[in-house]
Amino acid sequence: MPIRLLDLLSEHPSVWWSPNTYNVRFCLHYKGLEFETQGVHYPQVKAVSQGLGLKSTGQGMDYTLPVLVDSDGTVVRDSYEIVKYLDGKYPERPVLDEHVDNWLVAIRKVGTPLAPIAKGNVPSILDADDRKYFTTTRELGPAPADSMQNAKAALQPIIDTLNRQMYLGGSEPTYADFFLASIFIWVKRGSEEKFEELVSSTALTAWWQRVHQWE
Repeated sequence: MPIRLLDLLSEHPSVWWSPNTYNVRFCLHYKGLEFETQGVHYPQVKAVSQGLGLKSTGQGMDYTLPVLVDSDGTVVRDSYEIVKYLDGKYPERPVLDEHVDNWLVAIRKVGTPLAPIAKGNVPSILDADDRKYFTTTRELGPAPADSMQNAKAALQPIIDTLNRQMYLGGSEPTYADFFLASIFIWVKRGSEEKFEELVSSTALTAWWQRVHQWE
């Protein structure tokens, strides 16, 4: 029985988009682990999670994806917890190192201004029920005019690093690379134009060509 990754459905049954689940997908591909995807509609996340024995997170969204079900039945929730679990259980091609946490702080500074852009486009790729759930459980509105400008400014330290090395992890990718790539995919699913604008630098274009092989 292969590993099972629970992911959020889009209108197209094989097009995945959520950055939180996509960074796990990258890690599974990079590690060469066989897995299958179980698509879940937004309104079903709570029931499916409870069916796996998971409790409420006690936070804003009380049941969230990703959830990973390993071949031995182990259930793990939350991207970072899943990645830690994978590195422990399947240590070949590790994706966590001592620099990852610092990179995640820097990458979140990119993701924050991009979130209004990406979230605003998500309803267009969901089916009717998921669209209704998404739009009634989140505050949506026009992205601030300086969103792309702020995201590009936050990308500069990343670009500077990628001018010197192949990946944020050095000669091999780490979870930081996949975390950033997943944010780019989130934007890309809603706007190819915005995505192209983000990766327009030579360093980011070359990095994307290398990293998306594990998409």
